[in-house]
Amino acid sequence: MTIVHPHFHLFLLDRHLDFHFNHLTGSIPSEIGNLTALESLDLLNNQLTGPIPSEIGQLPALEGLVLSNNQITDVDVFKDIMKEKVPDCYVSL
Repeated sequence: MTIVHPHFHLFLLDRHLDFHFNHLTGSIPSEIGNLTALESLDLLNNQLTGPIPSEIGQLPALEGLVLSNNQITDVDVFKDIMKEKVPDCYVSL
């Protein structure tokens, strides 16, 4: 997934990434796990494919994750990981 947005750094300062309805393609990069202060990630309604990186389940501050309306695979496995690792996180797959 390639994210090019003129205000990308502002999203990171707010600890929220909201890229819904942006026509993003490809897979979610595992490097997303490096954003340890990330509190919410919204990638609703894009054209993302492939599995959800397990690194998302390692984000300690994550409170909300919205990946609905993409072509993501292994959703059930990831839901189980999230219930175990981040039980208070809202997840919409």
